[in-house]
Amino acid sequence: MTSQIEPLVNLAGSDPWIPSGAYNAQHYINYGTLSIKGPFGNFVAGVIDNYGSINSYSGITFKNSGLINNSVTGGTINNNPGSTLYNDDGAIIDNSKNSQGANGFINNGTYTGYGTIKGSWTDHGTVKPGSSAGGMLIDGNYYKKGGLKK
Repeated sequence: MTSQIEPLVNLAGSDPWIPSGAYNAQHYINYGTLSIKGPFGNFVAGVIDNYGSINSYSGITFKNSGLINNSVTGGTINNNPGSTLYNDDGAIIDNSKNSQGANGFINNGTYTGYGTIKGSWTDHGTVKPGSSAGGMLIDGNYYKKGGLKK
């Protein structure tokens, strides 16, 4: 089952991180597979409740400025090789109650930004915190399994 996001996205794309891409500015509930194959953003007012799987593909940027709740029932977020997940200042990825623990959010691409990750996660890719004066907050366990820290 592939999730349908058409009612909740604007394909005009006014954000420089997602030119001519799609974005969520409302409340989106994913029970299936959300395959991100082009630039995608979750705006400040956007909430994604993930009960299924979110997969980003090589060459794309997924910008989170809102809230992603990775479900207690075992939702998964896979930032795949060659993709970038930018977690903006004030943004939250909440994996804290996920029954899969650190396997609920796996980075194989590049994770960057100033935002917060609640709960444990596993990193096989590259982590690039915000600017030298800023940083990212991890409120849980960070499992580094290869890749780079910049």
